[in-house]
Amino acid sequence: MAVPAERRFTPAKGEVLAGRYRLERPLAKGGMGMVWRAQHLELELPVAVKFMEAPDDLPNARGRFERRRRRPSSGARTWSR
Repeated sequence: MAVPAERRFTPAKGEVLAGRYRLERPLAKGGMGMVWRAQHLELELPVAVKFMEAPDDLPNARGRFERRRRRPSSGARTWSR
């Protein structure tokens, strides 16, 4: 079952999240969400922002997403061009 439209977040280019990340462009999309390239406004570094979605009928999905949300980042991985 797909996530209901009223519960989806649709990222948009130029949108600022949490007052610190400006979305630039989508990098990838999969069955559980999408990844966008963003700019960290204070550090002036590129970052990846992951948006995760889970259908309501996925067993234990909420608990897994909550644990992942609380898990410390594996590091601020950045890339250069």
